[in-house]
Amino acid sequence: MLTDLKLQPLANVQKSNRNEFIWESLNDDPQFLFEDSISYAGQWVCIDFVISIEQLRSHSNAAVTFYFDTGLGFNQLQSITAKYHNKKIQHIFKVPVGTTSIRFDPHSENSLFSFDLLNIKKLTKFDVLLVSSLGVIKLGKYKVILNSVKLCFKKTIKSAAAYLINEFNNRFANDLKDYQSWIFSNESNFYKNNESFNKIKLTLGAPKFSILMATYNTPIDFLQRAINSVVSQIYTNWELCIADDASTDSRTKKYLKEVQQRDPRIKVVFKTDNGHISRATNAAIGLATGDFFAFMDHDDELHSAALLMFAKEIIKNPRAVFFYSDEDKIDEKGRRFEPHFKSDFNYELLLTQNMICHLTVCQADLVRKLGGLNSEYDGAQDYDFVLRATENLSAQQIVHIPQILYHWRVHSESTAHNTDAKPYAVVAGRKAVSDHLVRVGSRAKVVPHPDVSFWNKVTFDVPEKLPLIEIVIPTRDRIDLMQMCIKSILEKSSYSNFHITIVDNGSLESQTFQQFKLWSADSRIKIIRDDSPFNYSRLNNDAVNQTEAEYICLLNNDIEIITPNWIEEMISHAARPGVGCVGARLWYPDNTLQHGGVILGIGGVAGHSHKYINKGNAGYFGRAVSLQALSAVTAAALVIKRSTYQLVNGLDEVLQVAFNDVDFCLRVRSAGFRNVWTPFAEMYHHESASRGQEDNPVKAARFKNEVMVMQERWGDALIQDPYYSPNLTIDHENFSLALHPRIGAI
Repeated sequence: MLTDLKLQPLANVQKSNRNEFIWESLNDDPQFLFEDSISYAGQWVCIDFVISIEQLRSHSNAAVTFYFDTGLGFNQLQSITAKYHNKKIQHIFKVPVGTTSIRFDPHSENSLFSFDLLNIKKLTKFDVLLVSSLGVIKLGKYKVILNSVKLCFKKTIKSAAAYLINEFNNRFANDLKDYQSWIFSNESNFYKNNESFNKIKLTLGAPKFSILMATYNTPIDFLQRAINSVVSQIYTNWELCIADDASTDSRTKKYLKEVQQRDPRIKVVFKTDNGHISRATNAAIGLATGDFFAFMDHDDELHSAALLMFAKEIIKNPRAVFFYSDEDKIDEKGRRFEPHFKSDFNYELLLTQNMICHLTVCQADLVRKLGGLNSEYDGAQDYDFVLRATENLSAQQIVHIPQILYHWRVHSESTAHNTDAKPYAVVAGRKAVSDHLVRVGSRAKVVPHPDVSFWNKVTFDVPEKLPLIEIVIPTRDRIDLMQMCIKSILEKSSYSNFHITIVDNGSLESQTFQQFKLWSADSRIKIIRDDSPFNYSRLNNDAVNQTEAEYICLLNNDIEIITPNWIEEMISHAARPGVGCVGARLWYPDNTLQHGGVILGIGGVAGHSHKYINKGNAGYFGRAVSLQALSAVTAAALVIKRSTYQLVNGLDEVLQVAFNDVDFCLRVRSAGFRNVWTPFAEMYHHESASRGQEDNPVKAARFKNEVMVMQERWGDALIQDPYYSPNLTIDHENFSLALHPRIGAI
């Protein structure tokens, strides 16, 4: 049943003097709060309303945005945007678990406006099951999958119900099976097995951990929980080294003295002057005698198996010196939420955000060699340390443990709750990245990220002498698409030193040849005729073999350039040592995401990250808007050095249409290069507009064969993507939780 949605003005909005039912936005960012927001947490809801906006500048771009505060404050990391259609919104979405407040931004206009029929409905599980059986939700309307409906008529009610439940589990596992259920299902008790523990305990060389903690007027209940989480560790070869940074609260000091007397493994130094977090942590290092140091905040908690899991990985990886785990958040009542299942070490992502964070464990000798933490970066001292610790390590020396082993406390003053609580931390983090880039000799500038302001946008310099780039575009007729593509390159590109090779594969239409004749008059454009059967790999390889350009850009004929500096952005990465393929951010014409990089394993081979999300949605922990390394990117818009292209013998011509780009990227990765996706080179992709879909038996058979080639060639690598957690699903592109993680339980 629909109920009236009650809103409270939050910012930049007031009632109009004209009419009590009319609102006036004071600028272009009116904001409301849902009343009783917490009652919607974890619920599927349907919002339904009509809005009238006076002097609306652009009806086609008008949109509403919902922000959810689950402990990070209101930001684009957790938001949903939907377009208006004829002034109407009917949108179905899941309110994240742990939401305490919902912000509602009805538009981005400085104007008068009013609502009509402003309603909200909490959906039942049956409602969502019905939606899943009818298909996907798009702009508030259902697309019907006829086979599902027919099945419900043909089969018994019981069979139909079973089918719907199966569909529900496959499509909406993460949305309706919340994190608490996931914890119960996947954090088994095997780590409590004494035999497993004794194997670690008795293994020669099992490490001793020194857990470093700085305290200052810590609330006793938080401090007690933090210390108890250490004392409760299954693995017992540890010491807890605490430096109290001259607390003025006598209760903190009293409690620390008590725990020090209670357990000889707990060491405490009481500083007489307040030196802040870095100096205090360094004082704790002075107490430490362990082989490895673990950095822990004074109000957070360790998973009881944390040190056990780190010990196992240290023994298994004797060359490694730096380790980190996944983490989640924990509220003041001890409830866990917002799990962050991380990528393996991802240098480009690290430049954007501290993707390592907690729990970090580092070899003691390396920590001492680096001089511990640097107080110059207080607020982001851990970010600076991670950059310094990893900048001279090989990938084999850095180990990611894909398990939630750290619980980051959320309370009103914590950075986990709101970055505004420590704005100096953002400034310090940006400085840490800038200084790191100087140390490693990279010419780049660091500015606030345009989508998430407390993260970074790193722009690397292009070579001083602009290298020649050859843009290779296979095509067949559909001159309307080619005109759009070529025009956008010629008119929008700010980079000047490029050539275009158009590979004409069997065009027949006269208007195509007329346009080719016009383009041939441009010295930058060359047209190659090839009438052989369509083979995307061969067409590109032949064109690359005919150029001497230093860089190659593979581009589909249905691409339309958005950002003028797209070539500079992509070459700036392709020119960096160790970088292979560089991919772009591609949008469908309706401004939903088509390509945010490639994730291995999705659909059996690979799929596109965050496919179909709306512009403005930052995705899973910002992965939809962050510069990052990925296993593969699409060849619809790909830049690479010609020398690297030829080193791996180009695209595999056995893969005529599908997955040749994924295979190519994996071979580039196997040759020792990182593939990089940048969100700052943006284009529209009118996908498969000229070649069509896989919609006949011949194409279907060819596609099936190409799937088999990929699976036989790459095997388990397709379900072991280092840049995508095994705890996340490979059934969908939305980074939802995997019902059955592709690793053993804790």
